[in-house]
Amino acid sequence: MINLYISISTLSCQSPATVDSSGLYCKCSAGYVYQNNICVQSQSVSTLRLAYKQNQKYLCYVQNSLYSNSVILDPIDFSVCKLQNASDVSLFLHYRTIQRVRIDSTITLNSNQQFFGLYGSVQNSLIIQQSSISLNILNAQTPYFTLLTPTTTSIIVFQVQFTVFSTGVFEQFLGLTDFVNVSQIISVQTSFSVNFSGDSFGISRQNQQINVTNSSFINVFKSTSILDAQASGIVGFAFILKVYYSNISLQVTGVQTRVGGMFVHCGYQTTANVVVQNTNIGIQITVQSTTAFIGGLGTLVYDKSTITVSNTKIFGQMNSQTSNNNAGALISSRQGTTTLNFNSVTINVCGVGKLQANINTWTGITFSPLICV
Repeated sequence: MINLYISISTLSCQSPATVDSSGLYCKCSAGYVYQNNICVQSQSVSTLRLAYKQNQKYLCYVQNSLYSNSVILDPIDFSVCKLQNASDVSLFLHYRTIQRVRIDSTITLNSNQQFFGLYGSVQNSLIIQQSSISLNILNAQTPYFTLLTPTTTSIIVFQVQFTVFSTGVFEQFLGLTDFVNVSQIISVQTSFSVNFSGDSFGISRQNQQINVTNSSFINVFKSTSILDAQASGIVGFAFILKVYYSNISLQVTGVQTRVGGMFVHCGYQTTANVVVQNTNIGIQITVQSTTAFIGGLGTLVYDKSTITVSNTKIFGQMNSQTSNNNAGALISSRQGTTTLNFNSVTINVCGVGKLQANINTWTGITFSPLICV
């Protein structure tokens, strides 16, 4: 359990700064930026710095810290960072709680560079409020990408918009973070449109406990690999996952092994509890694989897991070459003893005739198999 402290107040800017038209940021006159509660002369972020990490690896970064009420619009070219053959890059080095930050930048990466997000080192916790982060990634082949940080104990994200667009290819696109113990995501909007050759997730690959409320996720993932060994979803491994009053949109095309509208794995070597209420899940899944596991809500549900879904709609289409034993409009398969509870769930998914493998009815679900036209 994590204590959530969120302060909502009217923005006040210290003179000579003024509040911009959005009411979220402080703005200064031309040539100055608002940082640490004062207007300071702007500096180019193209001067990159280097920090020693561990295991004989170096991290290339832009600035030491990100301050609240900051605006960063400059393009950032990490491809010029060749000091000590640094293959890991991030925007900032040291973390602090931030609010009312706007980042709208084009970022250039070398093919061997791993992007570790806002903060490149392992963080104990991250708190971001009332901000907007938009990245246009210019890359050819990026091995690894996270938007916030690779690993952290907890994240609290409140009223934040995230946007990532790229025309290159990510081997691993892992969403906000790779591994995290506890996540609180409230009134968050994400819009990701990327190509990938490995795995792709909207929030994280593994999340021990995640609570999502009043949020929207738009994810367009396109696989460029011909290998049948990838996974896509909002969350990779879900253990305690609770989603309320949210909208999920997942569009996946390519060759994938596992694709789930909300999660890929529920449980796995431990019990899990998934709760989805008052939520819409829209899916557009086109999988060129004969062995794929596909589910409108999720794919694999493991022993002693519990799934509770109420007042929720799952809609869209599935086009695949997989057998009916692996595809389900709700989930693809279960292992061991699982508990499923449904109430006022409507599923309108074309292209697949079962809720799970050879099961087409469950109490509490309205489901009519549809033909895609």
